[in-house]
Amino acid sequence: MAFASFISKEADVHEFRAVPREKGKNKITSKIENREGVRMFDEILKARGGIVVAFGDLGIEITVEKVFLAQRMIQPSWEAHHLCHTDAGEHDQETLPYSC
Repeated sequence: MAFASFISKEADVHEFRAVPREKGKNKITSKIENREGVRMFDEILKARGGIVVAFGDLGIEITVEKVFLAQRMIQPSWEAHHLCHTDAGEHDQETLPYSC
């Protein structure tokens, strides 16, 4: 499995996927950490192998008070794809990489 940080659009996922990697590391988990990634969440979700939303990192860019708005923006897609959340310890909430 490979983790791609600061994914902002579907093309980023495809670009990362094109990079050669070791055998068995062809599944890509996209990490959403900025405003653009939240805005393009549905597009990124189409190209994903897995997805992580780093609300802690996001809170640095958009102020902690607005993180709940980002959560509300992605919630319909999150629920439609049966994604799970977990308390990751390092950040307040993140998604698990694959649907549950």
